[in-house]
Amino acid sequence: MASRSTPLEQLDGIQGLVDEYNTPQIPEPRPQHIQPAGAADAFHYDEGPMQPVVQQPVQQENWKTYIINEGKLPLLVAILYFIISLDFVDENLLKYIPRLFNNSCELTMSGVLFKSIVLMGFPVFLLINYCL
Repeated sequence: MASRSTPLEQLDGIQGLVDEYNTPQIPEPRPQHIQPAGAADAFHYDEGPMQPVVQQPVQQENWKTYIINEGKLPLLVAILYFIISLDFVDENLLKYIPRLFNNSCELTMSGVLFKSIVLMGFPVFLLINYCL
């Protein structure tokens, strides 16, 4: 009598084929090129024996030099503020830009903003040119 397989046995056979098909085929790893001893590659650069870090002596500034270096910009702003607040500047602004003043020759809000932009813009301009 011929052996008849049951549907469960057929299903197990099919499942075995499916499992075999779905199993990823990972190729055997190939040996990589081995660097000779002491040679450097792209990932492992040997800088040689470790040397102790020698700290350079920190050069301390003279307090006078420090005050001069840190006080340049505030001093410039103070001088500009003094110059802008002079009556001479207001008279020339009234002469050349009369819209900055009202009928009683007092600065309007736009005049104050104009003077503050001039006061702010000049040191910023100098600072940008100094840094570049």
